[in-house]
Amino acid sequence: MEYQSVSLSPDGAKIVYDYQDSNSPFLFYIGAMNVDGSNPEILYTTPSTSLNSFPFYPSYATDGSKIVFQEGGQIWSMNPDGTAPTQVTNAPGAGYCSIVSNGTTIAAQGGGIGLGGLVTMNADGSNVRLPFAIAYNVFPTFDTSGQKIIFSGGSGPDLYSINYDGTSLTQLSSNSYIWYPLVVDNTVYYTSIISTNKSQYEIFSIPTTGGGSTQVTNDDVYDGGRSFNQSCGRG
Repeated sequence: MEYQSVSLSPDGAKIVYDYQDSNSPFLFYIGAMNVDGSNPEILYTTPSTSLNSFPFYPSYATDGSKIVFQEGGQIWSMNPDGTAPTQVTNAPGAGYCSIVSNGTTIAAQGGGIGLGGLVTMNADGSNVRLPFAIAYNVFPTFDTSGQKIIFSGGSGPDLYSINYDGTSLTQLSSNSYIWYPLVVDNTVYYTSIISTNKSQYEIFSIPTTGGGSTQVTNDDVYDGGRSFNQSCGRG
């Protein structure tokens, strides 16, 4: 069994994750368990012969009402217990990833169909908007209130915040190479490279209102990737 990505529930009690069946290279699951590893359960699975159609990158909505995930380049949602899986988008050639939700609004990295950058939409897939167009990968997350989206431009510089309706774009940082932002209380944690060693990935923090960054980790471990928050490299 190979775990691919992990997301923490808003109340901190459970984690949702996707994983691969070690005995079947074309069988992926979305599962959940308590944070202490107890009571694991399978929430969703789709047998497939294509890597592009596996369910990937599940995450809890900030209000705990849904789990959103990617399958076949499209956005899906389901209840936290795995019931009522629903395909939200159906755009030919789309490649949504880094998907997050506050329960009423979905934010994602858009790819294909002219939607490169930060894409937002209603929870049912309607009212698709492109509030921030950029050629780089976009890594969004919601703040703890669910009212603001905080996102980075991946291989490009800068960390931004924007209201969930696409208004009030604010630049929080001009640091280069910011990935996988994650908001805890009033702090944004993210992965970046240190200036003295561009192959060393560490976790940094910055207030949600912007300002100077603080290096949190300093070790030989790769402090990044989808297990820290959101990523886009498959599907």
